[in-house]
Amino acid sequence: GVAAVRLDEVWRLAKFRNIDGPSSGEDLCRDRRIILLCLRELQKHATRFGFSEAEKPRALHLQATPFSVEAGLQTPTFQLRRDQLLPRVDHIIESLYDDLDCSPKSMYQEPMVQRRGFFSFAKKTTSFQTLEGI
Repeated sequence: GVAAVRLDEVWRLAKFRNIDGPSSGEDLCRDRRIILLCLRELQKHATRFGFSEAEKPRALHLQATPFSVEAGLQTPTFQLRRDQLLPRVDHIIESLYDDLDCSPKSMYQEPMVQRRGFFSFAKKTTSFQTLEGI
């Protein structure tokens, strides 16, 4: 999934977990340790709220810029404008799936499951790894 994060909260998380190294918000959002911490937290809450395995996130991209009305990604009632959002993030979503595909160096290393495509912009069918048990 793609998450627009509040940088102050992510910095606080990094400080709490003694993660140093990233010098900017963009670097922090790309830090593997932060991504995995956020992903585990999302998975924990998804389990707590009864999400099925198919609904639980298996990969995550953190974005420092918000999905905002000014950027044209939300309506005035703060609903996401999928017609504007999907073209901007489809390459990110595809790269997340590619990271899950069979790569032994992937940050997501778990047993394989079948991928059945993603929305209308992803036509291929490949396999990806799950993050169960993290």
